[in-house]
Amino acid sequence: VVLEGTGGLRKLRYVDPQRSRGKRSGLRVIYYWCDAERQFWLFRLYGKQDVNDSNSAIRKMFAKLLAQALAAPGGAPAAITRREPKVPTHYRAPKHSVKARAE
Repeated sequence: VVLEGTGGLRKLRYVDPQRSRGKRSGLRVIYYWCDAERQFWLFRLYGKQDVNDSNSAIRKMFAKLLAQALAAPGGAPAAITRREPKVPTHYRAPKHSVKARAE
């Protein structure tokens, strides 16, 4: 289902197996599908009882995020994407750690 007033975002209803109540009270997925570039952008995943996405302010927010993503060179801007966590190259024991005693 295309969400009106969002510039092309779509909403998908999905059954949450943990709740076992069907699609009506399951999960909602807000996404954008760019057919020309075959890209799928996930915007939001939430339970129906958590958010009322029929609110016009929320739809305007989604439209603004999509416009920013489409205008950014190379795809989605850093504002809506997550960066990979930095992995330390070495491990240092904390200063308060207990040293083993030689007996």
